[in-house]
Amino acid sequence: MALYKWQVKGALRSGMVLTVKSVEELKKEFGELSLVPGKFTNGMSIYCGTKFRVTPEIKDVIWQTANESEYILFKKDGYIFTAAMLKPNKKELCEHVETVKVTESVEEDEVVKEMLSKVDFELMKHFFALGTWGTSGYSDIRDNLVEEYLTDWARNKKWLYLLMGRNLSIKKTIKVNKTEREMSALIEELSQEFPVYSFHLKQFETEDVLNNIISHVPCFYTQYTDICRKGMKLSKFLSQLLNDNAFDIALSKIMQNTKIDATVEISINPMDYMTMSIHKHRWASCYDISQGCYSNCAFAIMRDSGSVIAFKQNDKEYDYNFTLKDKGFSYKWNSKQMRSVLYIDEATKCIFSCLAQGSADDIYYNAIDSFAEELFAEKEYVKIKKYNNWTPNREFTTSVNHGNYDHISDDCKYVLKPTDSHLPERIVFGVDEIKNPATGKIVTTHTKLK
Repeated sequence: MALYKWQVKGALRSGMVLTVKSVEELKKEFGELSLVPGKFTNGMSIYCGTKFRVTPEIKDVIWQTANESEYILFKKDGYIFTAAMLKPNKKELCEHVETVKVTESVEEDEVVKEMLSKVDFELMKHFFALGTWGTSGYSDIRDNLVEEYLTDWARNKKWLYLLMGRNLSIKKTIKVNKTEREMSALIEELSQEFPVYSFHLKQFETEDVLNNIISHVPCFYTQYTDICRKGMKLSKFLSQLLNDNAFDIALSKIMQNTKIDATVEISINPMDYMTMSIHKHRWASCYDISQGCYSNCAFAIMRDSGSVIAFKQNDKEYDYNFTLKDKGFSYKWNSKQMRSVLYIDEATKCIFSCLAQGSADDIYYNAIDSFAEELFAEKEYVKIKKYNNWTPNREFTTSVNHGNYDHISDDCKYVLKPTDSHLPERIVFGVDEIKNPATGKIVTTHTKLK
C-alpha cells in the first residue's frame, strides 16, 4: 500500500486537521472510487471536505499502522474513513514517502518528537497571529515557521523536560494564610461567578469580607439601617439583601477557612509562554503578546535554554476569546494570579529569579524557590541577592543580560546557587533573533513580531 508522508512517525502534530479528499482527488489518485483502500462509496461523497482533528490517540494509531492505508482512522454516521481517503492541511505531507526525502523534522530524536506531540499546533498558530496585533491573520501564518519555533523550543528545553520527569509543567499544592490579597482574588472570582451581585460585594473593603464584619456603612446602603449597621456580619446583611442561597453558600466558603490551597507551577509549556501575561486577574504586564510594549518577549524566551514560567494559580480553567484579523478563536487555560520568570542554568544548576507580577509576596517567592530547588534534590542552595538596598551586591558576579525582545534581566532579583557550584559568568534571556511567522523576516522591534 502507498505510504503518505503524513503517516510517518513525527510528521503530524496534535491539533492538526485531516480532511476528506474530494471525489475528483480520489479518482485522480486511484482511477475509480471502488479502488480506494477502504472502499469509498458514492454515498460518502457528501462527506468530502469534512475535517477530523488529530488527537494524541489518533496520532499513535497512525504511527502504529503507517503501512496500512486501509486502516480505519475515523468513523462518522456509520461510514469509515481510511488514510487513503484523507489529506492533511500541509500540502508537502500529501506526497508519498517513496518519492520524497523525509525531512529533518521527521527525523528528530524521540524526546523532541514526544515534546512536540504534546503541543496543539493549530492553537499555537492562532497565538502567533495574535502576536502580530492584527497585522497578519491566522491564514497568513506559515506552518513551517511555527514548526521552526516549536522545534527550537523542544531542542533547547529538552533538558528541562527530562528534568521535570518528561512533563511540560510540574505543580504542587501549598497551604497559605488567607491575606487581603488572597481574599481580593477570591472576591474577584466570586464576582465573575455571580456578576449580578458584583456591585454589592465590591462596595465593601476587602478587610470587611476577610473578617466578615461591616466596618463602615457605604452611602449606598444608608437606607437599609435596619439590616446594615456597623459591626454587623457582612454575610448576614448580603443574605438578607440578595436572598440567594447559592450566593450565600459561595460567600461562606471563601470566608470560612483561614488557610486556603494555592497551586504553584513551573512550566515550559508553549501555552504558558504565550499566556504569561494573559489572565483573568487584576495585573498588567508589558509582555502581553496581544498588547504589551514588549509583546515579542514570549516568542524569544520560549526558544532559549533556561527561561521557564513560574506562577501561582487556583487550578481552574477559564474561557478566553480573541479576534484575529481574519477570524476569532477561543481556548480554555489557567489564570495566573502571580507570575515570574526563572532562568535555570544547565551547567551550574543556578536558578535566577525575576520580579513577579501580580503583587507577589514572600509566600509566593518562597514557594517557587522551594519548588525549583526540588528539581535538584541532591543540592543545597544559598540565596545571593543582586542588590542590597539598591547597592550592587559584589557577591552577585553573573552578568545578566536580555535579548533584543525583552528587558527581563532588569527584573532579576536574586540567584539561588548550589553550595558546591559557582555562578555562571553570564546568562542571556531570550535569543538573538526571531522571525515574523507570516513573512519569515527577522523581527527588529519589541512588539507586533515585526
